[in-house]
Amino acid sequence: MTDNSPILPDISVVIVSYETREFTDACVRSAKACSGGFAIEIIVVDNCSTDGTADALRKAHPDITVISAPVNGGFAYGNVLGFAAAKGKYLLLLNPDAELYPDTLQNAVAALNRDPKLGVVGAKVLLPDGTVQSSTIRFPSLWSLMCSIVLPQRVQRRSRWFGDPRYVSYNLSVQQDVDAVAGCFMLVKRETVQSAGGLDPRFFIYGEEVEWCRRIRRAGWKIAYCPDVTILHQGGASTNHRTVWKATEMMRGQLLYFALAEGRGKARIAAAMMLLRDMARLPLIVIMGAEWRKLLQARLALGWKSLIDPPRGQALPLGIEQC
Repeated sequence: MTDNSPILPDISVVIVSYETREFTDACVRSAKACSGGFAIEIIVVDNCSTDGTADALRKAHPDITVISAPVNGGFAYGNVLGFAAAKGKYLLLLNPDAELYPDTLQNAVAALNRDPKLGVVGAKVLLPDGTVQSSTIRFPSLWSLMCSIVLPQRVQRRSRWFGDPRYVSYNLSVQQDVDAVAGCFMLVKRETVQSAGGLDPRFFIYGEEVEWCRRIRRAGWKIAYCPDVTILHQGGASTNHRTVWKATEMMRGQLLYFALAEGRGKARIAAAMMLLRDMARLPLIVIMGAEWRKLLQARLALGWKSLIDPPRGQALPLGIEQC
């Protein structure tokens, strides 16, 4: 009797792109070249790019799946669409401006298989100049938020007492269990997604992977940073050009995280703390440039509003809500 059931891929590589045509093409090529002997499928979700990303990829890579999102719903939304199409045993979230190395997937899958309770593996992230980009994240707390407001970053980031939000005080030359890892590379077991759910599309960008990792941890899975899993990352390719929007949405993403993970009461306290921080900067407004004044005004407006009604979702950038 012939078995006609389809051969399922080992790894589904899900890439969400926006205005990153050349980066995404390089990312796809690296995934193909560095499959590590695994059967992989590559799924690119294009969030309404205007640079011809979707058509270019379909022409250059007819063997991959390219999904044109009906709206630009952000990183989490794009991954929800990609996950729905994915068939692999493992799901890989990979940023469009990231590239794999020959042993990246082999080492990541090996790490997952060594520990049945390990649900997510994060990578050591190298920038183009060879420096290491932080990719480990602690869950935010009101204490760590307060420390970030009143202390210089160099103090907070190097002390466990004051939050150490990026695990700087840890030895990151060896594998470490961490709260969360950066979304530029996350290899996840399918069972992990089935038990904890996927990314929450109420996030547009910033904070979504941390809130997801919180749910994954609460579902009983561990999350690990593995330094022998290495990627190259260009960094911020889709968002560098929106200064005011970017800064405001980072704040909104933080508040949305508190609302979803810690409750709306704590989100209001977080909003009050952020508002006090920004109000302390008001005397400097006369010497600020126009862009910084707009940024401060936008954050103050969001802070006041969030005292009453913390964010229930993030805002889409003006002009790109729908394709």
